[in-house]
Amino acid sequence: MKKIIDFFVAAYFSTVYKKYEDRLGNALFLLEISFAINGLSLFFCSIPLFCSLPYVGKHIKLSSSFAYGAIIFLVFMLITYIVKHFLEKYYSQQYDYIKVYSEKIPRVLSILFVIVHYLGSAFLGLFCMKYTLCLKP
Repeated sequence: MKKIIDFFVAAYFSTVYKKYEDRLGNALFLLEISFAINGLSLFFCSIPLFCSLPYVGKHIKLSSSFAYGAIIFLVFMLITYIVKHFLEKYYSQQYDYIKVYSEKIPRVLSILFVIVHYLGSAFLGLFCMKYTLCLKP
């Protein structure tokens, strides 16, 4: 699992423009957003949550669609904070390792990987949020 996350960090690191002073910080920020979208989609597609949503929807009837948006936003921000904490805690001291590892990956491959990862994350996140429709008032 560590090698997979290292590959993600290195791919995002190699796509950030080289003249930025904080390349690793910018790469981690971009990766945090995509991992948070993946975490949000896993949260909404998880089996226990999926099975319990109809029961929760019967007892909690929110009157506004803004309340659902606020709940989704709060869950997204919580997941983003957790991902940010762990990524920055581990990779903030490993700049040289990530720089060497990113040089092994061809730049075109890393750019294609980042684009496909972002598009796949957005599609999966929107697809999995359809399970919140049973909470509609």
